Amino acid sequence: MMCTYLLIYIGGLALTLSYDNLSFNKVASQSHTSIGLIYNYSAHNAVDGNTGTCMRTRDIGKTSDYKTVWWKVDLGAVYRIYSVTLLFINYDNSEHRQQVIVQGCQNSTVYGSNCHIPCPINCQDNICHIKLGHCFICQPGWTGATCITKCIEGWDNIVCNDVTGQCDRGCDAGWTGYFCNKECEVGMYGFDCVNNCSGHCLNDSPCNKQTGHCERGCKVGYINSDCGTKCVWSYGGHCQYPCSRHCINQTCDRFNGSCLFGYSDEYMYCESADSEQSPPTLTISIAGFTVSLVINIIVISALRLRRRKKLPNRNNIRSCLRSTSNRNQTNTEEEEPHYQELKERKKENYQNLTQD
Repeated sequence: MMCTYLLIYIGGLALTLSYDNLSFNKVASQSHTSIGLIYNYSAHNAVDGNTGTCMRTRDIGKTSDYKTVWWKVDLGAVYRIYSVTLLFINYDNSEHRQQVIVQGCQNSTVYGSNCHIPCPINCQDNICHIKLGHCFICQPGWTGATCITKCIEGWDNIVCNDVTGQCDRGCDAGWTGYFCNKECEVGMYGFDCVNNCSGHCLNDSPCNKQTGHCERGCKVGYINSDCGTKCVWSYGGHCQYPCSRHCINQTCDRFNGSCLFGYSDEYMYCESADSEQSPPTLTISIAGFTVSLVINIIVISALRLRRRKKLPNRNNIRSCLRSTSNRNQTNTEEEEPHYQELKERKKENYQNLTQD
């Protein structure tokens, strides 16, 4: 009996010889096995590495009991396969599968014809193309065929296309644009900047562009991290003051605490009669007014006392007035005779001048 061997290659056999044979002596099976008197045609013969043996199934066709046929091998794990080579034998004008050789690398983190070159370090899971070494997916923050180009800031934690650089899954929180290189505008936040800030941050400060939180606090009447929730049965900053229990339904204005629907009939005002219900600001105002009033009284009293010390005694004033009056009278009496004498002298002189 003569056998003619026909080798059929899928891929280049010369190149595959240097890669690992992933199918060698692995578990193989087939749909049915041909029974021979001399040869054993089991499915394992196709992966035993011996070209002198082959596997064979029973005949199939219109007149056969079998209409289909299959053969398979379990590689035992997931590998990157470079090539699959099938070797057939021609026996009695019929072909029989002689060998099946699955070529690849046992280690998935290397590539090249000898499976000795490490994959680029930025390839996700360190897996790359078995021949070219290109990364299938880059680690977050990297792009390019071999993932050696660092993504810009807006791509952090987002996988970008290793060819175009576009963020296929969208932009990270706080960023937008075709290449995720534009920061969110004021008043927007989140992934691709699709969310609006609440608009109730303290002093109209902008919210965090990643989380939407109001980092400086909320306006009066609002609460929660994003200041998007109105006060209920409370009012003031951080909704810290409860509405008066005398308000109808205990519902009040979230800004100033005034009753929205009025107050109970037995009370004239909405404010609670209990001092515990009064906000601290009112207590502080009353205390400040009291202190100011006491200080003013002390200052006025001190000024009046000082003024009294400076004023002289009334008896001293009266005696002083009397003494001054007597002196004036004495001066007047003394000056009158002197005045008359002068008049007389002037007259005499006048007469003497006339006679001459």
